[in-house]
Amino acid sequence: MQIQAHLVDKADAARMNRVYREYFSAPYPVRATVVVDLLSAGIRLEILVTAVI
Repeated sequence: MQIQAHLVDKADAARMNRVYREYFSAPYPVRATVVVDLLSAGIRLEILVTAVI
C-alpha cells in the first residue's frame, strides 16, 4: 500500500497525522506528504491510495 497526501497548509499536517494513526498502525504504509498550491478552491487535503487486495 502507498499513500500520497497533498495539503494546502503544512499546519494541517499534525491533525492529518492524528487521523492517519486512527486508521493505520505500525508498520505504517509507505507515505508521501507534500504541501501544494494546486488544489481546487475549498479543498484542504487530497489523498491518493494505491493498494493490492
